Amino acid sequence: MLCLGKALFAQQTISINSQLDKSYIGNSVYVFKDASANLSFKQIKENPSLFKPSALKVPNLGISHDTNWIKFKLFNDSDLDEVVLTLSNPIIDQVSLYIVRTNRTDSVYTNNFTPIKNRSFDHQFYLFNIPLKSKESVLCYLKLNSNQQILAPLTINSPQKTLSEVSNADTQTGIYLGIMIVMLLYNLFVYLSVRDKDYIIYCHYIFWVALTQATLLGFSHRFIWGNNVWLAQHMITLCGAMSGIATIWFAQVFLRTKNFTPKLNLGLNIAIIAYLISICFLVADFRLVAYQMVNFIAVLGSLLVIWVAWTIYRKRYKPASYFLIGWSIFFTSVIIFVFKDYNILPYNSFTIHSIEIGSALEAIFLSFALAGKINILEAEKEKSREEVLKALQENERIISEQNLILESRV
Repeated sequence: MLCLGKALFAQQTISINSQLDKSYIGNSVYVFKDASANLSFKQIKENPSLFKPSALKVPNLGISHDTNWIKFKLFNDSDLDEVVLTLSNPIIDQVSLYIVRTNRTDSVYTNNFTPIKNRSFDHQFYLFNIPLKSKESVLCYLKLNSNQQILAPLTINSPQKTLSEVSNADTQTGIYLGIMIVMLLYNLFVYLSVRDKDYIIYCHYIFWVALTQATLLGFSHRFIWGNNVWLAQHMITLCGAMSGIATIWFAQVFLRTKNFTPKLNLGLNIAIIAYLISICFLVADFRLVAYQMVNFIAVLGSLLVIWVAWTIYRKRYKPASYFLIGWSIFFTSVIIFVFKDYNILPYNSFTIHSIEIGSALEAIFLSFALAGKINILEAEKEKSREEVLKALQENERIISEQNLILESRV
């Protein structure tokens, strides 16, 4: 069994020359989940039969307290004297890399709780230099721990190509955050102009959606709270809960759920309470429970919001159609994002950033929809005023006629 494991692994040696400028290496690695979370690196290294080949281009190791191990072998058949291993998932809590050579083992440990400036690379992605002589082979082990879902998008590239890739990723995130900040400021300006509470609630929604994405992409830890351990450990779940609450609150106000669907509105209030309970678990440091609760509530809450919007749309409330379109755009982007995690859709730049694209489009569309809703409500008020005026004029006419009749009788 031990020999078989070694033989199988030997066949999966990753050639540096053939891997440069190519996609993820997940199909060429082996994985092992240590449910006890107690095995030492020495025990792991001495038992290669523990590992199983990964079937996914980007391994999906799930959500648990397990210690996750990834093993792969590199062979330098290029003219480079070093390569960079990139793990482009910034929300993994702790990462250790062990590089096993013929005469020694090197190790690097880093985590998501200390300032990024303390890392070898000042970036939210986990980046590791691997020096390699020509024709040298090394065996690499990655040890991963996290309270969030662990996806392991691993690439091997030259330092120059790595710099280009992470710069492109930062540019794309910067564009997204720029759009969201513009939409936030625009709606805040409109609120200050018209003093309609719907706009300030929408600003609250945009803020938490943007902050959630910035946190998932590692920008918040890199630029905002890098020195605060508690925020680094808890903000992913907290942002998820707060964005969920903001979404439901905005839906209630925009769709006037209290008037149109009081029973379903009660369901939305229960979802908000459930989010608040998850925050209590988070503050009590039950991080895994809180994270799983937020994910579960998000699924049920999203479906409930769609059902509420559809129900109100059928009652011929026109703004509900705008909300349905905007929410469907975002919901579709979430489905695309999730499907890429399970190899249903390819793991590429579009699917990685689908939620950013979807939430930006939704923010723009709902801003116009909010303005449209205000116009619709103003039109309804104007129509109501006209009807009141007509009623008053009719009453005045009737009174005048009655006065003439009384005068004629007198």
